[in-house]
Amino acid sequence: MKKVGISQGIFFPLVFPNGPVTMFAPAGIPEKAKKVFIHATQKVMEAPQVRAKIENLAPPVDDRSPPEFKKMWEAEYRRAKEIAAKLGLGK
Repeated sequence: MKKVGISQGIFFPLVFPNGPVTMFAPAGIPEKAKKVFIHATQKVMEAPQVRAKIENLAPPVDDRSPPEFKKMWEAEYRRAKEIAAKLGLGK
């Protein structure tokens, strides 16, 4: 691993040390329903008692908008592909 520039084991966290906990909606969900879902989720996550309980179970809450989340996952995908290429994995 070190010879390809990776100092940690192969099963190391890319962004989330304990893995992400994420909410998804089905592909093709109508835009109006998506907006309601996003707003309701954000409202629930603003409740201090909910946020505290979630943070006690998992890594700190890092709520991102759908575009921000997509951008983060695309960056992680590119990073994972680069690592795989250095290891001679994949296409």
